Amino acid sequence: MRRAFTLVELLVVVVVIVTLMAVTFRLGSVGSESTYKSRTINRMQRLENCLSGYYAAYGSYPPVGLHGSRDYTYQVDLHGIQQTEKDLHMDNLEWKRVEAACRSQPVGMSFPFSNKSMADYVDEIARLLMEKANSSEARYAQFRNNPVLKGGFSALTDSSRIKDKAKYSSWSHAQVFKLGLMSYLLPRLLVIFYPSGSENSPPSEFVGFFTEQNQWGMHNELPCDFTTGQPYLDWATVINERWNKTDGWKITALPSQSVCARWLPNLEGIVLSSKDRYVYGVRLRDDIHGSVSVSADTTDPVVYSSGNSQSGASSSSSGQYLLDNVTVVDGWYHEFYYYSPSPHQTYTLWSAGPNGKTFPPWVTDEELSRLRDRATAQQWMADDIVHMKN
Repeated sequence: MRRAFTLVELLVVVVVIVTLMAVTFRLGSVGSESTYKSRTINRMQRLENCLSGYYAAYGSYPPVGLHGSRDYTYQVDLHGIQQTEKDLHMDNLEWKRVEAACRSQPVGMSFPFSNKSMADYVDEIARLLMEKANSSEARYAQFRNNPVLKGGFSALTDSSRIKDKAKYSSWSHAQVFKLGLMSYLLPRLLVIFYPSGSENSPPSEFVGFFTEQNQWGMHNELPCDFTTGQPYLDWATVINERWNKTDGWKITALPSQSVCARWLPNLEGIVLSSKDRYVYGVRLRDDIHGSVSVSADTTDPVVYSSGNSQSGASSSSSGQYLLDNVTVVDGWYHEFYYYSPSPHQTYTLWSAGPNGKTFPPWVTDEELSRLRDRATAQQWMADDIVHMKN
C-alpha cells in the first residue's frame, strides 16, 4: 500500500515554493531597478553633453524662463497649477506644491500640433471635456472647476474673457507655448514648424495661430534670411518657407538651428514625442517609451489652445489644436528636472529616482533644517540621482 503525503509535508512543500517564488521576484525587481538606474544615468550623461555643447556655443547654459514660481508654499489647484495664495504654516509637505515649484524651469516644451488631421480628433475630445465641465455629476468636479474647459477653451484667446480668467491664461498656467529645456537643445523652428503630409503649404489656421499669438512673438525674435542677411518681415514668411520644399533649406541652414546639430546625436532615441521626428538625420523618438500618450479623461493642466486670433475667438472648437509635447524621461518614466539660476553659469540636472518625488535643490541645508516636515523632504530626496551638477 502506497503512503500518501501528510498535511505537514504538503505545507512544507508550499512554503518552499512560495519562498523560491519570492526570491525569484525579488531578484527580478533588483535587476529591473538596476536597469532603470543605468538608463537614467546614461540619459543624464547625454543631456549633459548637450548642455556642454550649448555652453560652448553661447557662453551660458540654457536660460529657461520661469513657468510659475520656485516657491513651494504656493497653493495649487486640482491640476497642480500654482495659485496666488501661499501657506506659510504648512506642518506637512504636499507633493503637488513641491512638484510645481521643482518644474518652474521645465524640461519639456509644448506647442500646438501642426498636423491638420488632428482637428477632428481634437473636436471630439473638446466635446467630451465640455460635457464633463457642464455636468453636475460629482466625479466631474475637477472639470466643472475649470472655467476654460467649461467655456470651450475660447478663454485662452478671447481678450474679453482673459481678464476674468487671468490665472488660466498666464505663462505659468494655460500656456500655448511652454519653452522648456528641450526648446533650447532642439532646433526650435525645425521641430515646431513641422510639415505634415504631402502639403506644399501649411494650413492657413496654423500660420494664423503662430503669427497672431503674442506668446510666440514675445519669446522668439524674427530670424534673418540666411542668403540675404536681412530679417524676415513676419512669421508667416518663416513658416511658409519652412514648408516650401524648394526653399526650406534656408531655415535648416539658419545658425540658430544648425548649431544644434553639434550635440543632436546625443538625443537620438531618447525624446518623447508624438511624431517620429528626424532632425539633421537624427531620429529623436524614444525607442523604449515611444510617444506621449493622450487621453480624453485627463486631469492634467489645460493642454488645448484655440487657433483663432485674439480678437476673433469663438466658442467653437473647430479651430482648436491639441498641444504637442517634447521631453526626456528617466528610467522610471519620470520627466527629468532642471535648475539654472541667472546668469545661467551653473545648472543642476536630476532625476527624482524610483519614488518619483524630490525636493528643490535651491533650498539650502540651513533652510531645510528649519523645515517642520524636513523628514519627508529628506525621504523624497534619498533616492534622487543628481548625476550632473556644474
